[in-house]
Amino acid sequence: MTAPDAIARAPGRVNLIGEHTDYNGGLVLPAAIELGTRVVLRLRDDDRVVGRSRERGESSADRREPARGDWLDYPRGVARELERIGAFPQRGFALEVESTLPEGAGLSSSAALEAASALALLAAAGSAPRISRAELAQLCQRAEADFVGVPCGIMDQFTVLCSEPGRALRLDCATLATRAVALPPDWAILIFDSGVERSLRAASAGSSSSTRSTSSACGGRATWSPRIAALTCSRKRWPAETRARRVGRCSPRMPACAAISKSAARSATRWSTTRASSAASARA
Repeated sequence: MTAPDAIARAPGRVNLIGEHTDYNGGLVLPAAIELGTRVVLRLRDDDRVVGRSRERGESSADRREPARGDWLDYPRGVARELERIGAFPQRGFALEVESTLPEGAGLSSSAALEAASALALLAAAGSAPRISRAELAQLCQRAEADFVGVPCGIMDQFTVLCSEPGRALRLDCATLATRAVALPPDWAILIFDSGVERSLRAASAGSSSSTRSTSSACGGRATWSPRIAALTCSRKRWPAETRARRVGRCSPRMPACAAISKSAARSATRWSTTRASSAASARA
């Protein structure tokens, strides 16, 4: 097999504050995590896009075909957006994908695939025009909304591409203004499974679509601008085991995450511990 033209990796993310606010122009506080998606890309001499995923199987399509409803739509949509701005040549490519992000767990596996694909495609193109991480995040969002057909917000793509190691990302989704927020070094982020799958495809056809339509009717801009006046955290000292138990009593409707002290984390069982991760990376 020939040597790859590019290799790229992008992390997943958790969201600490702000649910269902990103597509309404609100504030969110996500953070990148260690789990992520790696893409190995080779350019082809034809118009075929061929994908092999360790987790999702194999798929192929002509690069000019419309979306087909499988995982390969995500890198194909990103390639189309890059072609549109002259950042990638009109040609096929093959990619091998492996991921440690569980699908449907609310950890942005789709955004990680988009970001890793975008970074690999740009690296393989070589002489492509310069594009910032923020611009690339918006490009990936357009690919998911316009090609894949999922009307998502900007939070996921922005987080996996623009986060810093050891810091959460305060993002104003209306203005895209950001501020890195240092995470306490003696704290860990715990992710645990509620047993209920999360799907943006399903959500786009459900209740959240009516929320988005309210914003669209106003010219695509949110009609409200939430501001956090104060956030008061209880300083009551809970025993480590009690704190761990309380974290586990979150709403069972979707996967959840929580930040607790590492001393409490050591007492918890059956959970997966991650640290804040570095931003996405790529190399030719």
